[in-house]
Amino acid sequence: MSAEATGNANGNIPGHAPILEVVGLQSDAPDRSALARFFGASPLTEDSRPWFDAAVSDTEVGGALARMGREWTVFHSLPIAAGVPNIGHLIVGPGGVFIVGTRSHAGKVVRVSQRTFLIAGVRHPYIREMEFEMGLVERLLGDASGLAVEVSGVIAVVAARSITVEEQHRDVAVVGASEIAAWLAARPRSLSEDEIRLIVRAAGQDTTWFTADTQATEPQRLHADFSAVRREVTRAWRVQMSWTVVILLLGGGGVGYLTYSIFSSTVTGLGSP
Repeated sequence: MSAEATGNANGNIPGHAPILEVVGLQSDAPDRSALARFFGASPLTEDSRPWFDAAVSDTEVGGALARMGREWTVFHSLPIAAGVPNIGHLIVGPGGVFIVGTRSHAGKVVRVSQRTFLIAGVRHPYIREMEFEMGLVERLLGDASGLAVEVSGVIAVVAARSITVEEQHRDVAVVGASEIAAWLAARPRSLSEDEIRLIVRAAGQDTTWFTADTQATEPQRLHADFSAVRREVTRAWRVQMSWTVVILLLGGGGVGYLTYSIFSSTVTGLGSP
């Protein structure tokens, strides 16, 4: 089974877990008023916005992984333990077994050393979290396959202004989301065909993982529901941009734009009249 052919070997779509959150939260959100729509207020609620960002980023990375060669198999949104976020992506191929975590930091400067991950100068525990997840996945896949499975981690950074890796961690790589497919394809072979087959079989069994709750919603329906949310968000963004252009053309400048930004943020919370 190939990642290229299926895109989601375990039946989940990229971003399955955060998409479930977005769709659930947005289904309970009040409709925007006509005024809110007119000024391009976002349809996203405060609670759903971070889940939406995570889902979009996971979708982007999932699309990149789907372009891997036929010898690679990819799984999405795998639950590994109670209280621990799902693994965004697991990919198995000649170059080894990798878990891929997605981090979205649009326009930010990212600097990485052996065990330090800085975003705009602020330290984040991403590498330590990845090490913990790698250990859990090694145990789960090892028990299910009967092999001594070694798992490496990849942190795929989405939309950063720049990524500087001063010293790469031995088992956790940090790469730009657009570079991940090329990076994985360049890994030297470390698994035989038989080992790949056993690990892929183990990864595809629901009993290998903590729970299968993320598969409760039919993937095609989930994708359609999320696509509808994305279209609404994009439509609202275009309206905002149109208002920005109008204000600038009319000479309102920074004060006019600031007034509009405040107003549009206010009407975001308005429900139907």
